[in-house]
Amino acid sequence: MAGAEHHLVRPDHLTQLDEAMAAFLSADEPTMRPYIDQFVERGWAHTTDDGTVALTDAGQRAHQRVSEQSGALRVRMMECLSPEEHTMLMELLQRIATHLDALAVETPRQ
Repeated sequence: MAGAEHHLVRPDHLTQLDEAMAAFLSADEPTMRPYIDQFVERGWAHTTDDGTVALTDAGQRAHQRVSEQSGALRVRMMECLSPEEHTMLMELLQRIATHLDALAVETPRQ
């Protein structure tokens, strides 16, 4: 995508990644570690002994590529909506996300 802004991904500790991705984790998959290990194997990330995870240059390039592709796809998906419909959709999705966050607080992860 021409003019796409490049965002650097800052290093995070594995526990921060697990917290950020908590909605996608389960008792069967309680951590992002297997996915981080796959990124390390591909040369996209490296980890330190203290559990910090950072993208390599190759990982930064892969992140940029995926960001550009998903941005272009998002634009294409929304072509069928008017600006008003798009605004309404975003408001409804935000309301659902807020409700799911409240449900997550009520129902501890198992």
